[in-house]
This record gives sequence, structure tokens and C-alpha cells, in this order.
Amino acid sequence: MNVKIVTKQGRSFAGAAAYLLHDEGRNTSERVAWTDTQGLGTKNPEAAWRVMAATALDAERLKRQAGVPASGRKQAGGPVMHLVLSWAEGEIENLSAEEMRRAAREAVSKLGKDSTSSKKVKNGYRYYGDECQMLMVAHNDKAHPHVHILLNRVHPLHGRMLPDGNDQLKLSKWAQKYQERHGNEHLTPQRTLNNAARERGEYVKGEPPTPRHQHEAMKGVSETQAARKALLLAEQTRRAAAIAKEQRTQNRRGREALEKLQRDVRVRLEAVERSGRESLARVEARRKERTGRGLSEVRDAYRPKWGELYHQLRAELAGFRQNEEKLVGRVTNALRAIDFGALVGGDRQAEDGRVSTFREAFGVLASRGAREAALKTQHERREEVLRREQKAREREVREKETRLAEASRKLRLEQQKRLVSQTRRDYLSEREKTLGEQQKVREATRGRWRGHQEACREEWRRLVKEHPRSQGPAQPTPVRDVVGTGDPARGAALIDSERERRERLRAEIDALLAKEKDGRSGRGDRDGIER
Repeated sequence: MNVKIVTKQGRSFAGAAAYLLHDEGRNTSERVAWTDTQGLGTKNPEAAWRVMAATALDAERLKRQAGVPASGRKQAGGPVMHLVLSWAEGEIENLSAEEMRRAAREAVSKLGKDSTSSKKVKNGYRYYGDECQMLMVAHNDKAHPHVHILLNRVHPLHGRMLPDGNDQLKLSKWAQKYQERHGNEHLTPQRTLNNAARERGEYVKGEPPTPRHQHEAMKGVSETQAARKALLLAEQTRRAAAIAKEQRTQNRRGREALEKLQRDVRVRLEAVERSGRESLARVEARRKERTGRGLSEVRDAYRPKWGELYHQLRAELAGFRQNEEKLVGRVTNALRAIDFGALVGGDRQAEDGRVSTFREAFGVLASRGAREAALKTQHERREEVLRREQKAREREVREKETRLAEASRKLRLEQQKRLVSQTRRDYLSEREKTLGEQQKVREATRGRWRGHQEACREEWRRLVKEHPRSQGPAQPTPVRDVVGTGDPARGAALIDSERERRERLRAEIDALLAKEKDGRSGRGDRDGIER
């Protein structure tokens, strides 16, 4: 039993169905042995793939009807999945179409997952492959029986996409159990070893299958040239591995070069940003220092004025108290406390603190306390005038230094912006240059691959020309047919030469196989080549 995922996330049901339901390269259907469906409501294969395509196109509406939230990560890939189940020669005894159908449904049921029990997944759901729409197509164009499975990953009820993850490993485990049930596990011992290693937590990496162009080229070589085919294939594989190794090295160097450019530009941008912050900090510190110095100068200039005003007010208060000792002095104090202009006008307030209404005037005439309160009010007004004058000068100093600092800050921000733009332009220029160099290297590598493929094709053409495949059943060519019916001595020599050549080729093949086996130890093969 071999299980292969041909297409995991395809997008065209029409293209897949055209390949499955017709002969290769023709419109006939001679290789189609039988077809079957699941979850489609029809057995007509042409109608079946159209129903699957319509369901996939209607996925968003199905989600809305089922109440599936529109938030969350969108599923990547297309809705088309294509699997192939094939049976080996030792498994075809008593193999029926019904058994092939049963195996196909069982294999598909292993796909998907149940995320309802996961604490890390919100709105989890259970969705396995046996709920999918499926078209099964059996072909009879190969020596081994096989059935193709065309699967619609979009659920027909809620529109969700079939979860994919470790699908090949799931199918590999199922295929092993399937063969164990039928007593055929001995046909794929490597699969059993690989799955056992995976159960132990080991990483098992499969090898890719033989490329299509090599497979097509090898088909025309005579069956008797297995040794030469193996040697030629090993040599071509060695050359391809050398090119692939160099390509990986070039790709790694390219990634490292781009990563270095990114690190360098980050360092340069961080340096520019740090320099900008330090420059702005210096501007702010200079503003504070200059503002403080300017305020000190203003306060120093107004300190004598405050002293002079203080002595004036003290002298006036002393004169007021002395005048209060005599009637004439009290009258004088009262008259000084009245603003007669405001009193007569009646429509303005006295700005120097003197009384400006008749009521207040009678009060200062009749009461010493009122006269003293009026004097204190006048003193407070004079102090307030001087204080406002000083604050205005201080505000001028602050505004001046703020304007200078703002201009300097704006200039430095513009300089920083220009430096950042220049740094980014330099980075993009260097990146473009690096990508151009890498593109040249990739073109050269593609040229090497094209040359390698052309050389391989030429080698296979030469081998096919020298040893074409026979039309009848393959039979080893006897040595006597190679020698011919010539001189007996010459024939014996040719026989010995042919025997030595075969022994030498056999030794080389054994050495190559041993080396290849040592290189694959612990790595395993993919199910497609485990036999």
C-alpha cells in the first residue's frame, strides 16, 4: 500500500477532474475502471466535481448561515485535495473494487482534526475528512491497481476548510496499520521503521522521488543495463547534489548579506535617533540655562526698585501715623485717601487704591481704621503695579528663549529627518545592489542547472541509443550472444573481459549503495519510495 498526496491545496476542480476522468493527453476514458462518490448526492462524476466547485465558491455564505465568526486567521490555500492509493504486486490478490472504496474512505477519515479540546484554540471545532465531498476514480493504465481521490476541503454544511497538518504522516500510519491487518507489512519495512522512529520522538526526513525527466529518460534503457543505469544515476545525482549544495550556500550568503544590511541600517538609524535626542536635550538645557540667567538679570534689576518702594511705603506709613496725632493731620490723611476726580465723576474707579464713593469718603473722614485701610490698599496697588511690571519682563525673557529654542529644535529635527532619509536611501541602494548581485548569481546557477539537465538528457540518450529497451519481455543477454561465433581464443578473451567488467560494476554499485545507506541512516524514506 502506497499513499501519496498529489495536490494538497489546489484551486481547480475542473483541471483535476479533466485529468482523472480522461486518458492522459486524450479525450477518451479507457483507463477509467470505475468511479464512486461520497456526500455529493450523485454518482455522475461529471456532475460530482461541479457540485464540489459550487460548494467551494459558496463557502462564505455557508459560514454565515452556520454562524461561523468572520474573525480569526483566514485559511490559506485552495479547496482541492488530490490523493492516490496504490497496491503493490503482493497485495492485489483478492483485491476488489469494494475493498479499494473501503480503503479510500478509511484513508480520508484520518485527515483533519478535533480542536474543541484545545485550550489554545478559540471557537474550536471537529472536522475530519470523512465529512468531505469526495470523488473516487480508479485507473487501470498501470500494472498496479490504484485509485485517485478528489477531495473538497470546504465543508458542505458550515463552509470551513479541512484543517491540514502532518497529513502525510497520518496517512503513513494508517497505511502501516492497513497492511498489518492484511498481513502485508513485510512489503514496506522502511515505513514501519520510520513510524517507530517517529513514535520515539526522532525526526525522520524523507527523500524526494525521482524527478520526472529522469524517470522518462530511464524508461528507454535496456533492462539488462541496470548496473550502468545505477552508476549513471548515481553520478548525475552526485553532480546535482554539488550544484544544490553550492546553491544553498549562495542562498545562505544572500540571506546573511541582507540581514547584515538590515542590522547595519538599524544601527545607523538608532545612532541618528540617539544623536537627535541628545541634540534636543542640549537645546532644552541651553534654554533653561539662558532663561534662568535672564530671569536672574531681571530680578537683580528690580531688586533696587523693590527696596526703594519698601522704604517709601514705610515712610508714608510713619507719616500717616504721625499725622493721626493731630486734627489737621487726620484731615490731611483723609483728603489723601479720597480720589475727588472719581468722586465727582461717579463713573470710574480709582486705580491707585483711593476711595471713590461718598460712602467710602464719609468713612475715611470719620474713622482712623478706614483711613489706614485705604492707605494699605494704596500700598498694595503700588506693589502690584511693580510686581506686574517685573512679571511682564520675566515673561518676555521666557518667550524669547522659548522662541529661540523652538527654532533650534525645529532646525535639528529637520537635520535628523534628512539624515534618516539619507540613511534609508543608502540602505535601499545597497540592498538593490546586493539583490542585483544575487540575481546574477542565481542566473548563473540556473545556467548550471540547465547545463546539468541537458548533459543528463544527452547521457541518457546515448545510453538508450547504445542499449535500447527490447520490445518483448526483458531477458538478460547471454555472454555467448555478446561474444558471437568468431575465433574461440578471441571469444574466451571477450568472455573474461565481460566478466571482469561486470564484477567491477557490481563492486562499484555495492560501494555506492553502502555509502548511500550510511548517509540515509536515521533519516528514512518517504512512503512513496519505502518499498
